[in-house]
Amino acid sequence: KRGGEEEEFPREAEAPYHNVLYNKVVSKTNIILGSTLLKLTLGYQNDQRAEYEPDSLDIMNKQGYAYLDMLLQSYTYDARWQVPSGKRFSSIIGTQGMLQSNNNYGAKRLVPNGTVNDAAGFYIAKLNLNPVNIEGGFRYDSRSINTTAFGIVGKEDYMPALSRSFNNASGSIGA
Repeated sequence: KRGGEEEEFPREAEAPYHNVLYNKVVSKTNIILGSTLLKLTLGYQNDQRAEYEPDSLDIMNKQGYAYLDMLLQSYTYDARWQVPSGKRFSSIIGTQGMLQSNNNYGAKRLVPNGTVNDAAGFYIAKLNLNPVNIEGGFRYDSRSINTTAFGIVGKEDYMPALSRSFNNASGSIGA
């Protein structure tokens, strides 16, 4: 009832419908250590997406069944230590990374169950030669991807297991 009247159109979710739940928590911390500064950022994300379809075997079930139901969880970090080494020179030493997992609970899968693990380390230096600044650095990245097999070989929805690793080193300098 609303305002003394029967509600003409009750709100009730019936299949088909989508349900999206997204949560994110981030913590940023700055720690002063003498003349240096440590910056730390930690994060967590939870993304659950579900699609419900009518259940032809149970017509009384208005919510239907989970046709798609994926849960993606991500943990991230970023740590930077800023180190001044005199009036004209400063540097940053850091690391960044992510651990991500995807799990399916529904009848259909769009992407496989799996994990991604990223890790990186870097160094950046800056020299102030007024009026010119010279800056350079290098970085090393590593990524691993692992998934589990799903389905029956030869069928349309088959997804093979995958295990891959990637590594990269890069650098730059400029004024």
